[in-house]
Amino acid sequence: MRKLALLLSLLFINCGFLLLNAQNNEIDSLLNLLDKHIEEDTSKVNLLNKIAIQYRRTDRNKMIEYADKAIKLSDSLNFLRGKAFSLGTLGLAYIYQKDYPKALENYQKSLEISKELGDKKNVAKCFFNIGIIYWNQASYDKAKEFYQKAYKINLELDDKNETAICLQYIAITNRVQGNYPQAIEFYQKAKKIFEELDNKLRISNCFMDIGVIYQNQSNYFRALDSYQNSLRINEEIKNKEGISACYNNIGLIYWKQSDHFQALTYYQKALEIYKELGNKQGISNCLNNMGILNREQGNYEEA
Repeated sequence: MRKLALLLSLLFINCGFLLLNAQNNEIDSLLNLLDKHIEEDTSKVNLLNKIAIQYRRTDRNKMIEYADKAIKLSDSLNFLRGKAFSLGTLGLAYIYQKDYPKALENYQKSLEISKELGDKKNVAKCFFNIGIIYWNQASYDKAKEFYQKAYKINLELDDKNETAICLQYIAITNRVQGNYPQAIEFYQKAKKIFEELDNKLRISNCFMDIGVIYQNQSNYFRALDSYQNSLRINEEIKNKEGISACYNNIGLIYWKQSDHFQALTYYQKALEIYKELGNKQGISNCLNNMGILNREQGNYEEA
């Protein structure tokens, strides 16, 4: 399971198109409201912030542009809460652009304002996203430190969903560091809360990541069980991207167990869905796995 897949929720490709269309409609609606809004007030700051965050999937430069406008207006109004939100939006935009120093700078500014305001929810959000920045820079101990800070605040606020997400990311960091017992412990804690919340996508992700750990430990029986649990949930919620990832990983387990027929069967299932979704990375991985399998069987032309 690639690290990017651990940081992002899985979506249908066709749902992605619908989401982008809906987002474009929302942006148009907000821009119309902005044109009609004459007063330079806190409502305009909030509107600018909404526009900035809506651009997160379509135009990161526009995201930065509107966040900057919101910051300038917030400064003129001494509207600290609006400025804290805008700085966080800027931080997110720079994460997307992989400009981590600028992302960190903006989140630290947002954090200081949020502490001053006593806004614990946004303090936790800043801690978490600073953790994401360090994680992307492979500073895993620092990432874990900030995830844990965010976890403590969300636990205090009784925000179960955010608490579970923090636990999941602490688990991810432990997994990447090879701290497998700790990783499984945190995944199980996160999964338990997600089960209480009936968050099936997150539950399936936990099963998948636990499966990766068992696979890395050559515990193929438990790895297969975890992947099959993830597959069952992804099928239930009709998450094709998740289904194809499960098929591919199940194929890997059968390959490790020298069951080439089953391995090829699952690779082919995964390949069909990846082609349907237009997922080039998934197609590439499946074809590579099928090539290795055919090579081992002596089918060199097919390989």
